[in-house]
Amino acid sequence: MSAATTYPPYIALEQALVDVLEIMRPKQLRLNNVEILGSDGHFCVGVFYADDVDIDLYARDGTSAEIQSRLAQCLRASKLRFSFLELPEIDFRFDSRENVDKNYHGSYHLFWR
Repeated sequence: MSAATTYPPYIALEQALVDVLEIMRPKQLRLNNVEILGSDGHFCVGVFYADDVDIDLYARDGTSAEIQSRLAQCLRASKLRFSFLELPEIDFRFDSRENVDKNYHGSYHLFWR
């Protein structure tokens, strides 16, 4: 277990993502993967839809903004439960598995470099 995974905001962020994905389940998103990178109070959440067209579709219909908003709400609600004082700084990156496959040989590691 790395230091990032034991850092209370990281744990809270993981749980908040699980909660958000459950809330968003009725929308039947074409979601391929979600990843969290970072530590020490600054994180990047990568939301990977299935195809490149999904990125624009979900940006236009407000789904990506809703994911960001709901994540912030869930994270704020968990501050006491996870015993941290300040919310971590979170950036979002919305992309697609299609892009990762096409331009990064299917590797999320290469994508994040």
